[in-house]
Amino acid sequence: MSLITWLIEPIRETYRLAPHDLIRRGPGSTEGPRKLEGDTFEKLEQQRLAALRHRRRSLLVGVPTVPVLSAATYWIANAWGENRGDAIVWAITALVLAGLALRIVAEAGLWIFRKTAKDRVLSVMAAEKGLEYRMEGVGGGEIDVFEEQGLFGSSTNSGDDEDAFSGEIEGVEILLFEARRLSVSRSKEGSSKSLVFHGLCLRLSFPKRFSGTTRVLSDFGVLNKLHEVGNSVPLKRVKLEDPRFEKEFEALSTDQVEARYLLTPALMERLVEAQSVMGKRTRLRAAFHDRHMLLTLDTQKNRSLWARMRGNLNQLHHFEIGDTSRPVEEMDMTHQFEKEMAVIQEIVGTLNINMKTRI
Repeated sequence: MSLITWLIEPIRETYRLAPHDLIRRGPGSTEGPRKLEGDTFEKLEQQRLAALRHRRRSLLVGVPTVPVLSAATYWIANAWGENRGDAIVWAITALVLAGLALRIVAEAGLWIFRKTAKDRVLSVMAAEKGLEYRMEGVGGGEIDVFEEQGLFGSSTNSGDDEDAFSGEIEGVEILLFEARRLSVSRSKEGSSKSLVFHGLCLRLSFPKRFSGTTRVLSDFGVLNKLHEVGNSVPLKRVKLEDPRFEKEFEALSTDQVEARYLLTPALMERLVEAQSVMGKRTRLRAAFHDRHMLLTLDTQKNRSLWARMRGNLNQLHHFEIGDTSRPVEEMDMTHQFEKEMAVIQEIVGTLNINMKTRI
């Protein structure tokens, strides 16, 4: 086997094992959802191992080659009559360019793996829950209702979304997606953007409409007066008898009786848990309006200092693969999905029982 064949064999294997319908569609495709056929975690795990094998072989050959190329560049520059300083600059340039090229080549297999595995894994896991997964998200129309209910904290006028899950759980229609919302301000000097919301949005739809509007906010005081905007009847604070809930949230409603009926001790406990399970600095907001329960979990403050320094807050991150050195079934996105679906199922179960029994 030649050196070149030895090097490219794993990446050819990576591509062969990849689901080709997903390669063709790509993560930004707007095509409709597709059916899963013959999909297994085992095949994806084989693809991951082939990609890692390709990276190891590339680094094994490339790491010693890069300094050799740099030294050769220095020698050639000297031979062409360049002075020592210029020769060193040429050598450093060659070192940087060769290093970048090596990284691109070494990571090529993992790039193919990431491109296909996220969609395939989340589609399988969603299907097991009776849901459909769309990597491309929901679009602006579905976000408007969250904006109208003030669940992003302040007004926004741009952003993006991805990783949408839709379907039914226990007879309740659900829609879950990740979103990032920005506020864009313009002046004579130009425009500036500020990150307002970065996290998860959940919509639960029930057959029966709510008679009023009830909101649960993790903000307090005068800021919550802003949430009266858009309601013909002002929202008034709802006094509840759960000290833990009262410590974390403030409930406002146009219908005090309905608010107390909806915010049962069990549901209040679920909302407190939902906020804490996503990270201690998560900010939860919820609204009962029309026939929907809307919930947002702003997780931007849970990001690490390193992520903030690198500007990663501008990237959607909740359902990403994470560490590719771990088996597919142990990757970050699988744990994230299971954790969030467990919270949602508890909320759905608690509220749906309440809606059916009126207890």
